[in-house]
Amino acid sequence: MCMVVGLTVSLAGCDSDMRSQLESDAKRLEAKCDALKRENETLRLAVDNLRAEKAVMEKDLARLKSDNNSLKTQLESEKESAAAQIEELKAQLAAARLVRPPPGAAAAPPTPANPAGAGAPATPGATTTPPAPVRDEVQIAEIERAAAELDAKIAALQARVNLGRSKVVSLIRSTVDTPMVPPAGGGICTGMHTYPGPYHTEPMIIDVNGRHLGPAVKRGDFRTAHEKEKAIQTAKEELLPLEQELRTLCDESAKAKEKLAKLRTAPASN
Repeated sequence: MCMVVGLTVSLAGCDSDMRSQLESDAKRLEAKCDALKRENETLRLAVDNLRAEKAVMEKDLARLKSDNNSLKTQLESEKESAAAQIEELKAQLAAARLVRPPPGAAAAPPTPANPAGAGAPATPGATTTPPAPVRDEVQIAEIERAAAELDAKIAALQARVNLGRSKVVSLIRSTVDTPMVPPAGGGICTGMHTYPGPYHTEPMIIDVNGRHLGPAVKRGDFRTAHEKEKAIQTAKEELLPLEQELRTLCDESAKAKEKLAKLRTAPASN
């Protein structure tokens, strides 16, 4: 009878230990499952953020390619215009050399209007050579002054345009917030304290033992990819009128210098 009672007590004790072990294992597995769920959610957020950032970068790349093609087209047009101006100036210079005798050359005697004498009739078919254009020093000085003022405006505006372009490039290279992935068995603590770490005011990554490993989000220049895209678009809108004004001033400067070159080729008055 004593043996039966002892065996019963022993079996009851084993059953209690087994139940405790099973409950402990169940709690551990449940905690691990919760940690895996949190890790999966963090990974999902990271993937969504990377996809959004990739879409923004693809838009930026397409826009940069378009801007690059526009700049190439503009550069080719300016090259062709400059080459045409050079050829025109060469032709004008050659024509001026033909009209104006070289230094030291003897001046041709003037042809009398009536070679037969004062009372004789003029020779039929005789023509009078029109006077050559005279170099206008006053107008040249005015255009030189206007061209210098245009160049000063262009230099100042070019500096602002360069700053605007640098700002756009800097924004394109900027970063956005990136969720960090906790280690296996770890998770994200949203409370105000992680033991044995210090107090904090933002979500933190913790390991399986609850130790503080660092912020749950790696901070960038912007919180979201949408905020970054909006800042880039604003910077480009601010830059556009400056670039348009710069092109207008460059066109005016080119025209003034072209006119100045023509005036300088005219012979000086004696």
